[in-house]
Amino acid sequence: MNDHLKRTLRLLVHLQAGGAMTTAQIAETLGTTPRTARRYLEKLREAGVRFEPGKPGTHRLGRGFWLQPPDLTLEEAAALTLASEVGNALPTPLDRPLREAARKLRAALPAALVAADGEATPAVSLAPSPREDGVADDVYARLDRAIRERRSAACLYESLTKPPESFRFDPWELHFSRRAWYVTGLHHGRGERGEARNLRLSRFTRVELTDTRFEVPESFTMARHLGSAWRMIRSPDGRIDEVRVRFLPAFAETAEATLWHPSQESAWHDDGSVTLSFRVDGLDEILWWVLGYGPGARVEAPPALRERVAAKLEEAAAAYRADDPGRRAAGPEPA
Repeated sequence: MNDHLKRTLRLLVHLQAGGAMTTAQIAETLGTTPRTARRYLEKLREAGVRFEPGKPGTHRLGRGFWLQPPDLTLEEAAALTLASEVGNALPTPLDRPLREAARKLRAALPAALVAADGEATPAVSLAPSPREDGVADDVYARLDRAIRERRSAACLYESLTKPPESFRFDPWELHFSRRAWYVTGLHHGRGERGEARNLRLSRFTRVELTDTRFEVPESFTMARHLGSAWRMIRSPDGRIDEVRVRFLPAFAETAEATLWHPSQESAWHDDGSVTLSFRVDGLDEILWWVLGYGPGARVEAPPALRERVAAKLEEAAAAYRADDPGRRAAGPEPA
């Protein structure tokens, strides 16, 4: 395919996906001068492509014009457009290529499914989830390249509890959990024991690919690596705890409606409360999940988790009492 035809097709795709465009925008998109961009527009008109009248200096395809890619059915194009909307709701360092892909996908939809502003008809809406800022595009891109090329990376990493650390890292897989991106692989830093580590992408300040090659262990899969962890953090000794949490009636239906962990089991009680049971490797993460329900959740087992939750709630109550001017003025409550 020659360059002229490539630019012509690219112009059609952008006009279909983006609505009205100025001559300057078309020139920038095609990498040409405004004069050359006008020639491409004229060639389209000569080929029978109809344009709608609009604001002076803008160009918009006539309604009903639809250049359908030969390798996508209507259902496939609509499904991929919806998938791009889901992707926009998921924080990713690849926002720019994702938006460009969505733009091209919208160009595959007929006018009936496209709103006047060039966006896909909003029959489905998605609320963005809380997200972590601070992942540099080049960090994600370089780690992704290192994974594909099986090349070790020289890294500088800032921890919340330690000074910045330089080390060589073999990245095996990128993983999104809750609000943040992680990379799992082999950490070659001092004091490491040759075990896979999960590192948060937002804490990398430098990633440089080296010429050192590595192999991902054949036994490694992310599912096997995470095991029965609540999310990502397993106990040091790999012990599995039987966790039971009882939710009061006001919280029961909401808590039980979500599958929080693959091992989850439910037991309803006559008073409208529900007990959720899990088999979990590590208690650090599930601790904060229980605390999120405040007085609406009570840990029945194991005792260690029950004690930790009670201690955190007592700390929170003490902090609120200390910040209450009225309580300080009145003095402590009588026993």
